[in-house]
Amino acid sequence: MPCRSAAVADSYRYAVRSVDAKGNAAAAVEITLRMADRPEAIPALGGANRWTGRRISTAVRQLTPAEVGTAVMRIADCNDFEPEEEHGPCPTDPLGIFLHGLLTMPDLFAAGGFRVTDTITGTVFVEPGCCNGLETWRDWLDVLDGTGRAHFGHDPSSTAERVGDTVRLTHDVHGTDGSPVTELPADQVRRLVADARQDLRDFLGLAGAWAEQHLPAHAAPVTAALARALDLASSP
Repeated sequence: MPCRSAAVADSYRYAVRSVDAKGNAAAAVEITLRMADRPEAIPALGGANRWTGRRISTAVRQLTPAEVGTAVMRIADCNDFEPEEEHGPCPTDPLGIFLHGLLTMPDLFAAGGFRVTDTITGTVFVEPGCCNGLETWRDWLDVLDGTGRAHFGHDPSSTAERVGDTVRLTHDVHGTDGSPVTELPADQVRRLVADARQDLRDFLGLAGAWAEQHLPAHAAPVTAALARALDLASSP
């Protein structure tokens, strides 16, 4: 998560190594994370509404434990950086090493963002680019109630801009070949953002239940970290 499409394998292998305070790395240890046996692709989200504003490409409530676990581990992998010394000593067990960045980094990252698509024509008007993440989804609220403008990374450089009672969406402001542009009523954008926010909340609930079953020793801190990564720790 969050990808336009994804394939789920029955296990994932990671090579991890511990590093002491002097920067000396131990030998790599392989950790295998096993999921349910479900190799088929994650289904695409459908619906009768012409507009969708969800980057998460699955009906969240229908996610299997395998898909939830894959998403959790992808978010952990996004934050697999070497923490600073003040974040505490790195664990020595493979799973603890893998989760260490997620559990200790102050600013977490969840790759992706919200995509806005006209489901009749298939035209994409907002596509999260490089350096954009789900942790910044509240930028959409800033478009509606704050500065009135937000950028969603680059390559493409999608933007949303409040213009009176509408929101103008531009797929790539730096595009040279006629980038798609549309305007939606601000109230409709607000509903789309609310739906996407509920998707994130639903996923967090599923992820917490998954962690209790598969990562019982780490369930509470992992769930809290995911809430921070998805900017759901605060309300509303």
